[in-house]
Amino acid sequence: MTDDPPREQREVTVVVITWEARDLVLRCLTALAAQTTPAARVRLHVVDNASHDGTAEAVARDFPEATLQVLPTNTGFAGGCSAALAQIASEWVVLVNNDAVVAPDFLERMLAERHDHPQTAAWTARVLLAADVEGTARVNSTGVVVHRDGNGADRDYLVPADAPGPPAEVFGFCGAAVLLRASAVRAVGGFDAAYFLYYEDTDLSWRLRLGGWDVRYVHGAVVHHEHGASSGIGSPRFRYYNERNRLTTLLKDAPWGAVLPVVLRHPVMSAVRIARGGPERAVGMTRLRAFAGFLRMAPRTVAQRRGMPPAMRARRREVARLLVSPSG
Repeated sequence: MTDDPPREQREVTVVVITWEARDLVLRCLTALAAQTTPAARVRLHVVDNASHDGTAEAVARDFPEATLQVLPTNTGFAGGCSAALAQIASEWVVLVNNDAVVAPDFLERMLAERHDHPQTAAWTARVLLAADVEGTARVNSTGVVVHRDGNGADRDYLVPADAPGPPAEVFGFCGAAVLLRASAVRAVGGFDAAYFLYYEDTDLSWRLRLGGWDVRYVHGAVVHHEHGASSGIGSPRFRYYNERNRLTTLLKDAPWGAVLPVVLRHPVMSAVRIARGGPERAVGMTRLRAFAGFLRMAPRTVAQRRGMPPAMRARRREVARLLVSPSG
C-alpha cells in the first residue's frame, strides 16, 4: 500500500479559453498535445466563449480527448476561467492563452516546480513575443509587477530573450501561461468573472498574496505568444476594460491610502485629455466611460473588499509594500 496522492492531485488540467479564434486555438492545442509530459497525466479543457467561427466543431473533431465546454454567451477570459474552474477537479491547473504556442517541455518544466515551494500558488512562465522586434527575439513577460497607481505591467517587456533570467519571486503571474494551485485559487475567491478582460490575473495574484501565498517565475518554461492577437491591444475596447479593471483592482485589494488619490485623479486627467482635442479626446472619452463602468461596479467591489477574511484584510499594507513606483 502506498501513500500516493489521489489521482486528481497527480493530474494536471490545461485550460484554454477561446473566442472567435479557431485557427489560433487549434495551433495552441497542437503544441499542447506534443508535450514531453505523459499524456495520461494531462487533461485538456477548452472553453469556447460562444464562438460563431466553427471553433467548437473543429476542437471536437481534431482533439476528441479534450473536454469541450461551450458557454452560451461570451464571458471573456475572466468568465471563461471562472467557468472552467467550476468544472475541474485537478489540484494543478495550467492556463494557456489561445494565441500562445508552448515549447515541447513547457509542462514538464512547470510541473517540476510544484513540490519544492509549498507556499507558492502560481508559477508564471517565460513568455516570449512570437515575432522578433527590430530583428531581435524579445520577452513579453516574466510575470507582472504592479505600480502604486494600480497599473500592472509585464516584467521585462521587450528585454532581449537571451538576457539572464530575473529573480524567481515576482508580484503576480501573467495569464498567458501559468500553473495554478487550484485549492489556493479557490480559497481566495477564484477569478472574478465580472472583469471580462484584463487585470483578472493581477487581481487574483494580489488576492493570493493577501492570502499568504507567493508567486514564482519559471525561466525554463517557454511560451511564444502573439501578444494581443485575440484581444486587440490599444483598441478602445482594450482601453475601456484596462482602465475600469485597474481601478476596480485597486479598490478591491489595496489600502485606502493607495486607492483614493488614484480614483479622485482619474476623471480629472480624463477631462484634461478631452480638452486637448485631437486623438487625445477619444482616449479621454474612453477613460471617462471606463470610470463610469468602475463606479457601476463599485458597490459590488466594496462588498468584496469588506467580505475578505480578516487575515487577508490585515495583509493589505504588507502586500502594498511590494508595489513599485508609479508608472506615470
